Amino acid sequence: MAEKKYTQRDFLTDVINGVFNDTVTGYAQERLNKLDEKNEKRKAEASANQLKNAKLLDDFVAFIAEQEEPQTTTEIARHFGLSTQKVAPIMANGVKTERATETTKTIDKKKYKAYTV
Repeated sequence: MAEKKYTQRDFLTDVINGVFNDTVTGYAQERLNKLDEKNEKRKAEASANQLKNAKLLDDFVAFIAEQEEPQTTTEIARHFGLSTQKVAPIMANGVKTERATETTKTIDKKKYKAYTV
């Protein structure tokens, strides 16, 4: 007869019952290793949203480069038909990755965050 496979249900039952032997610790270590592998793989791959935002950043940088003066988040959002809530974190990432530079722009005596390349 084939040896019974140690399942997650068996593992949890043993934990509840206070059974801590080599089988339990071995299974726990095996599961932790699988979780670590899965997390490393996920970190290595860019999500669809990250790829989309990278493309948008390319478009924003190209637009800013064409302009003679710094562009605010609102101006960028208006040009692309997006919300400022969408543009702001993408541009913050652009500053972080040194694709854009953050500066200020005064409009009607108020200072706003603006971007140049």
